Amino acid sequence: MNKKILSRILAIVLMLGIMVSCSTVLAYSEDGMSIDVPSSYKDMGDRTWIKGYTATFNIQIEDNKKGEAATKSALDDSVEQLKKQYSGLSVSKSEVTKLNNYKCLYIESSYSGMTIVQYAIPTKDKIYVLTFAGTGDVAGSDEVKSMLDSFKIDNYKEPKSGSAVGIIIAIVVIAAVAGVAVYFTKKKKAQA
Repeated sequence: MNKKILSRILAIVLMLGIMVSCSTVLAYSEDGMSIDVPSSYKDMGDRTWIKGYTATFNIQIEDNKKGEAATKSALDDSVEQLKKQYSGLSVSKSEVTKLNNYKCLYIESSYSGMTIVQYAIPTKDKIYVLTFAGTGDVAGSDEVKSMLDSFKIDNYKEPKSGSAVGIIIAIVVIAAVAGVAVYFTKKKKAQA
């Protein structure tokens, strides 16, 4: 075989190998939303991903039957519900903000040595709660920033106003926090 043809074939194979090995993002879409999750996160099922023993990511999707919006009263409700349910939970930051032009509730807290960062994005029909938990600076992580930048909602319609969102978000958040705490506790015991 001609050396020129062989070198071209080898170059193509190498380029394909590089392209396949560089695909570090897994696209995930369900229920009117999509997000890119880095391949360093292992899919645990039920819209939950884990990265080693240091980080976890979870998406909760609830119906927004009343079309409630992200408001200051909903945020205050959420924070109050969290404090009542988890005495050891410390909320360090909470605000009504925007994520990719979607109005949302942002709550940053800590529990059992973990940092928990949450975005609750209500739409006319659904409420999407993105929960990141782990050790260290979860909010400042490049991977978390990349995931948040990739988050998209199909046919987004901003909901009306109301405060019932707070109660729904608090229940979802508590379930996510409990799951993370149990996982990290089991893994630490298994390592000991």
